[in-house]
Amino acid sequence: PEDKRHPKRVPNFARDFAFVNDVHLTAATELGITPVENREILFQMKEELVELKDTRYFKVLPLTSSSPYLVPRAADFLTDLGRLMQEYNGTKSRFLISSVLRTQSDVQKLSRVNVNATTNSTHCYGTTFDITYNRFDIHGKTWEGKLKEDLAKALYDLQAMGYCYVKYEIKQPCFHVTVRP
Repeated sequence: PEDKRHPKRVPNFARDFAFVNDVHLTAATELGITPVENREILFQMKEELVELKDTRYFKVLPLTSSSPYLVPRAADFLTDLGRLMQEYNGTKSRFLISSVLRTQSDVQKLSRVNVNATTNSTHCYGTTFDITYNRFDIHGKTWEGKLKEDLAKALYDLQAMGYCYVKYEIKQPCFHVTVRP
């Protein structure tokens, strides 16, 4: 059946999700927290943030270069995104979150091994996260396939409504998403 919101639309990831870091950064600085130096300081700020835990809409992958915290608006956005994606694909699939809030220390370490890492990272504000587009979770099993397009449609619609900015990453297979104020 034809999707009423995207009739015969084939996503063009590079065109639809081409927002550059400066656009993400403007939104992140307006909505987010002040970047912190290290995780010890971050853990003292937990009252301002929401800790992400697996839900029926998303799963948080083991994080090595970030911590599972977002500002409340960004955490709520994840639930909205998950609901919309499941509505589009008619499954109980969950997207996978691969990176969330980074401290300045995390960014320094990551910039040594990740070409997409930048010293002025939007991940430092608690408004930005990465979602893998090549793997999804269905009933506890990792699945690859058509779900990338369903996730892209949901992101496209939420971006068009002014809720977020999305960058399509190629070297790290993810959608880089910043929630807008």
